[in-house]
Amino acid sequence: YATERTRPRHLAVAGNLDLEVARLTPKIAEQQVIQAEAAFDSVFFADLDWQKLDTPQPAGTVPGLSNDIQQETLSLNTGVRKLLTTGGTLQVDTTIENNERTPSFFSVNDFYDADLLASLNQPLLRNFGSEVTTSQIVLAKNAEEDADEQLRQAMNELVNNVEAAYWNLDLARRQVLIQQRLLDRTIAERDRLEDRADFDVSPVRITEANSR
Repeated sequence: YATERTRPRHLAVAGNLDLEVARLTPKIAEQQVIQAEAAFDSVFFADLDWQKLDTPQPAGTVPGLSNDIQQETLSLNTGVRKLLTTGGTLQVDTTIENNERTPSFFSVNDFYDADLLASLNQPLLRNFGSEVTTSQIVLAKNAEEDADEQLRQAMNELVNNVEAAYWNLDLARRQVLIQQRLLDRTIAERDRLEDRADFDVSPVRITEANSR
């Protein structure tokens, strides 16, 4: 009996197309929460810059300041950047640069330069504080909870409607069975009266039995 009662609910929940569409909303909201939280993921960046200059110069006697200057620079800047919940940005990056210059002020024409920089940029007025920077996460989580609640409400309404339809159908089936038993008994009573029509049953009683 329990299986017969719960089976319609299971079939309705599993096969309802509107409910199937409603199930997608919480999944979309969950991905929006992940997207909002991704704003605080660390970002790796790298920039490569290459320059080559050929600058004409008048002839002179000072080394490095006379004749044409040919300079080639290759620079690589790479590091990690992260948005903080306070609204600030923490960045650590390094720059490696190769310079080749002819003529040169130094004893070599080709040399390297490397720098390491750590910086913190923190706004003090606008966009300051975790309430501002995490607002999108809070909104996304609220939307996810709302989607879950709407899905539960849709499922409850569907189950309630199926439950009501099931009991209405069960009531109608029982009423049909009762009416069928009453009809069978009435027909049997009518047949019994007809068999005794020649003895002690008047035609009026047989007419009443047929009417019932």
